Amino acid sequence: PRPLPPPSSPPHPPSPPPIPAIFALHRGDSAAATSQLDRAACLARDLLTEECASSASLRQQGAVASMLEEFAEARLFEAWMRTGSLLTRDSDAFLDADRRCMLTPAEYLGGVCDLVGEIGRHAVRRATERDDDAVRGALASAAAVQSGLMGMGNDLPRGASKKMDALKVCRRAIAP
Repeated sequence: PRPLPPPSSPPHPPSPPPIPAIFALHRGDSAAATSQLDRAACLARDLLTEECASSASLRQQGAVASMLEEFAEARLFEAWMRTGSLLTRDSDAFLDADRRCMLTPAEYLGGVCDLVGEIGRHAVRRATERDDDAVRGALASAAAVQSGLMGMGNDLPRGASKKMDALKVCRRAIAP
């Protein structure tokens, strides 16, 4: 067999993939996280208004709900890192172009449940730096989320109620 000719131009190394927004927040790169989340919000709005509007069954697909729940978790964590408080479901971060909420209650609450895991990871990182105040603040936030969700009792959507055990384990892991 004949050898292949050399390439006409040197191959370009692949660009590194973007670091997910939540990881960027943990690393302290809020600008990258905000940029990624703003882009994700635009894509989610487009999906919901262009594709899901014409197919109600598509909006009910697990992949769409999971994507929106992950988006909610990331936006909630971004706000918590910035302010120490939670965004409400009707916050501008979750509204579509017509000012309607993009998230179902179950998607929002699923994101809130998952937020506690990110708060726990943040607390562990701060604990390695001996930042007692940050760890106490994380514990207080995790406990408040857990208390609020438990207070919903049987009104808690099924998907979110399945996450309660993991939430309890995470909150206990933060506690001294």
